[in-house]
Amino acid sequence: MSFLRKTISTVLVLVLLFTLCLTFSVSADSTSVRNRKIVSLVYDDSGSMSGEKWEYTSYALQCFAAMLNDEDKLDITYMSTYQKGSTSVNTKNLAKAVEEIRKHSSSGGTPADSIDTAFKALQAANDTNPNSQYWLIILTDGQMAGDETAEDKVNKYADVTLPNGTKAQIIYMTICDTNNAFTPQFTKTNVQTKKANTASEVTDIISDIACDISGRYEVDAADITWVDNKTVQVKADTPLTRMGVLVQRSQATISSVENPEGIKLKQIRSIPVALPMRSQKLSAEEAASLRGNVSLFGSLTGNIAADTYTIHFSEDIRKEDLVIMFEPAFELRLEVSMDGAVITDLSNLAAKQVVNIEAVLYETGTNNRIPDSMLPAGVQKHIVLSEGGGVVRSENGLTLSAVELKMIETRVEAEMKVPGFFTATDAIAFTPRSVAVSGITATIHYDGSERLVDENGNQDPENVVYVTDLDKNGTGVRFVLHVDNEPADKELALALKKEFINGLKIDFKNYNVTVQDDGSIIVSPAKKSFFVPDLIYYWLHKGDARIETTMNGVTGGDVICFKLGDLKAAIIDFLVWLLMLYLIFHVLYWIFKKPHFPKKGRLIVYTASRAYGAYTQNYGYTKRVHWLAASDPLNFFGLKGMGKRIGSFYVRASARGFSIKNVKGKYADTSMEFPSAQLGCQPCKKSTLYFASTVYIFDGTTYYRITFSR
Repeated sequence: MSFLRKTISTVLVLVLLFTLCLTFSVSADSTSVRNRKIVSLVYDDSGSMSGEKWEYTSYALQCFAAMLNDEDKLDITYMSTYQKGSTSVNTKNLAKAVEEIRKHSSSGGTPADSIDTAFKALQAANDTNPNSQYWLIILTDGQMAGDETAEDKVNKYADVTLPNGTKAQIIYMTICDTNNAFTPQFTKTNVQTKKANTASEVTDIISDIACDISGRYEVDAADITWVDNKTVQVKADTPLTRMGVLVQRSQATISSVENPEGIKLKQIRSIPVALPMRSQKLSAEEAASLRGNVSLFGSLTGNIAADTYTIHFSEDIRKEDLVIMFEPAFELRLEVSMDGAVITDLSNLAAKQVVNIEAVLYETGTNNRIPDSMLPAGVQKHIVLSEGGGVVRSENGLTLSAVELKMIETRVEAEMKVPGFFTATDAIAFTPRSVAVSGITATIHYDGSERLVDENGNQDPENVVYVTDLDKNGTGVRFVLHVDNEPADKELALALKKEFINGLKIDFKNYNVTVQDDGSIIVSPAKKSFFVPDLIYYWLHKGDARIETTMNGVTGGDVICFKLGDLKAAIIDFLVWLLMLYLIFHVLYWIFKKPHFPKKGRLIVYTASRAYGAYTQNYGYTKRVHWLAASDPLNFFGLKGMGKRIGSFYVRASARGFSIKNVKGKYADTSMEFPSAQLGCQPCKKSTLYFASTVYIFDGTTYYRITFSR
């Protein structure tokens, strides 16, 4: 086999192992209890990939897809068709997905814009679970073309925050770039450059990916016992969630996997992988080597128990063609505790609380804690606390002690690496509520005003509020909020004011909430509405009224007592209220029921010096025709009529006052000119008359009669 073919073959192994990192889960179906993987892969299908490179990478991609779990997501962006968007792999039907990948052929160029398309597919997943992992994988054999380089695009997207608050982990993988012409180096911590040039380099890549991404590891060949060419035994020292098996260069499938008692594991998936369908580049012998099977196994009852398992194959296989992957049933869980108690609902966390945060290793899906004694030497632990997107604490361990929470978006990430075996991670994200109140003290706040004496000579107590003095009231309830058993100061009380008000429960609507210099909060009745008389307010509120608030499940409050106070003032207030109500009613009646012009409103008219012939001819009258110049309503309550002026028109005037009604849908013609010589007005005489009973409008050919009515 040529060096190129060997190199591509090792890339295949790399991709397969990375794929295995995405697979195993705990339940009898393929739903993972661990971190969901969202992978967007840029796949170079350019013309330069044709030949051996295409055959091996296409085969590797089939294996990659075959190892996904149902809940994982894979989008493939083929460079030749990136403008059409990414191709989403149907993880619910992986056999069909593998078939579609096998049908694809290489062609086209190497556009860098394909990275944009792939990253959009990542964002579109919109997974907000803080433990979901976003991965951008770029697989190419050459320099990408475009206005913006591939390096620039990768550096840009490395800084983008995804829907769950994390940034994408990016792998830039080059194939056979022996001179490093197309292999960029990145400084971003979440970007890795991978090369496949020699076998030793590929071994390093396998180790890196197994540790950095998956939390799964390949079983060392020395730990696999060969019973015969069709049977092997492998020992699991710890419980497992899944066992994955990859067979290459063979059509062999797995007949069964069982423990010493003969109890079989459940086969979740068995998918064949093969040479691309349109391939004509390899010899028959080489083509026969590109075939295999990807299988996934789990327990029928939960985790796969630590034990020795026998794997039976349908036909002979070689040692170098077998890869077995274990996923230890180890699950890292971040726990937030306060005063020794673990807080199960993080939404209850509040600012100013002091908590401890610890990442604990459990057997996956159980509450069985894994002691450190079960782990090999060299375990690496790291925990990071971020607030508002910025790191505030970073420890080489799995515990953060005495963390004082703030009312800001908070994220904690923990990681445990067992070099050469697995990496376990966990993350939590929450935004603490306002400060958690541990206690509320409520007492009567007396404003010092004079107390009345009842008929028995007993003075009213300090909690009495007189209704007739609400405009100058200062008596109410004083609240003192306690945080960590200490009274809140003014700054803290102001920060809590909104939450305090939201928790208020009061038997009346109008009240004032004021924060004092000492940090106490006073709630007192406010001045009643101007339109509510004292007597009615007293009738609605007389007697005891409780003022209380509830914050963080803590309640505090006290009772005030409403009394009338000055009876004489209350009666006068009530009479004024009745008078005001009468006036309002009268005005409304005037507006909607009475004419909008008064009976004695005045018109300013101009009288012509002779009778108008056409008028006399049409109506048989000989009285003069007048010219109406304007109307001054003089109706201060006629709101609908205010601002409306009657335009110029001919009128017949008499001494009776009425309002104007429209005739035939027409108003006076305001375009008519002022009386001039054609009317014999030399000059016209101005006079002031009462409203006429009838007005005639002349539009040039016809007179229209307007009747005035009350």
